[in-house]
Amino acid sequence: MDLNINNIKIEHNVSLEINESDQPQNTSSKLYNSKTILNRSLVTTALATLKELKWHKGVNMKCLDAAGSVGVSGLLWKKHVTDVDVCICDIRKNAYDLILHNSKLNKLSVEVENKDACEVLYKPVGFNFIHLETSRGVAMYFDAAFRNITDHGVVAITSTDDAAMQAVAPELALRHYGGVITKTMYQKELGIRLILSSMARAAAIYNKGIHPLCCAMNKSSLTVMVAVKKGACRADQSLGFLRKVLHCTVCQERVLCPDTQFCVESPSSLLSCWCASSSVGKVLKELGPVWSGELSHKGFLLAMSQQATKFPWSQAVGKVMVELLDEIECSSTRNKRRNSNQSNGTLAKIQKVDQGPEQSGNTDVEREFADSSTTEGGKCTVELEYDESPPPAFYYNIHHHSPKSHPIRPLNTVVHLLRQAGFRACRTPLDSLSVRTSATLKQLQEVLLKSYA
Repeated sequence: MDLNINNIKIEHNVSLEINESDQPQNTSSKLYNSKTILNRSLVTTALATLKELKWHKGVNMKCLDAAGSVGVSGLLWKKHVTDVDVCICDIRKNAYDLILHNSKLNKLSVEVENKDACEVLYKPVGFNFIHLETSRGVAMYFDAAFRNITDHGVVAITSTDDAAMQAVAPELALRHYGGVITKTMYQKELGIRLILSSMARAAAIYNKGIHPLCCAMNKSSLTVMVAVKKGACRADQSLGFLRKVLHCTVCQERVLCPDTQFCVESPSSLLSCWCASSSVGKVLKELGPVWSGELSHKGFLLAMSQQATKFPWSQAVGKVMVELLDEIECSSTRNKRRNSNQSNGTLAKIQKVDQGPEQSGNTDVEREFADSSTTEGGKCTVELEYDESPPPAFYYNIHHHSPKSHPIRPLNTVVHLLRQAGFRACRTPLDSLSVRTSATLKQLQEVLLKSYA
């Protein structure tokens, strides 16, 4: 192996030697992407959480870093998560050589294969944890991944600059993920839900159901993690969450279509707006099908918050956990864990969870983790059950939807007004200018107009 190494990077105590001549100007073709460090930290924390929950008792967890590039994800797992068997594969010869070199550089024992991810996944050996990080459409790996994954295993994907997710190429989204999307004010969440629907269908082919554990956006990169449970009933249950979305191209109002096999005689009646009757031509689009259920699992996020305190990326991941947990709550009353004065304090509490009872006391995270989990042999275990009252789907951009000729209210004020009116409301990490709420667009604007009176 003859490598012309001329650059060394260190990511969370893992040294990586990179051949700059193999790093093209095109970001999507680079072997090492520094913009997805947070995504890899989330995935490693999820792996540590899965190991701590002991869903796979009596065996060392088998983990696959597909499309390993320089092997950074797999090496992070082996470095920071003990007693796991790690396999890293990449069909590119230059990447394979770099993975071997970096594993020896860090003195970490991992299995390295110069094969395509699908070839590895179609082997009879089942993996408990599979991570797919690619700049191309990840859908091409779904069939192999869900065929291979074991019961209670986790499939994690990290996609960067995916044209289908960003609705840049709707025909690409239809071809890869089997759904129709368009440019909207809520396209990030629409893309996430489209990918989840594709994952649910791929898993159902093998009589497996999915349960979203964590969905997070980091600039232009997306990380989605789902747990998999075997059984035809679980597969049918997952498919039951696939719904079409009715979207108004004039005002951006949207609604999930009813879960029925019969046609809706007057689709425009499902929306709160009157654009269909007051506009010339057709203004309504049917998008999807997309995933209509929850995007994250509260118990698993709380467990991840506890695990994150053990790693050097605790502050970055802890901040993401706070935002996702607050979004899951999406309270109709004043949220005690989410306002500008208390968010820093909450983050500090999360980082102190692992310090012991004499130092941390009964923090909010500890109490909530106990409430959303069961105890087995002194250990907390997360139950994979769907939330009966998940947060409202999609969000409204306040700058776009605020009444004209009126000053734009601060987001925290809008959230407070909606809660006072009896609606569920919260901010969303997917868009810093938007609010997630159970109110329709018409109700949102009525609440805002009333506040100006």
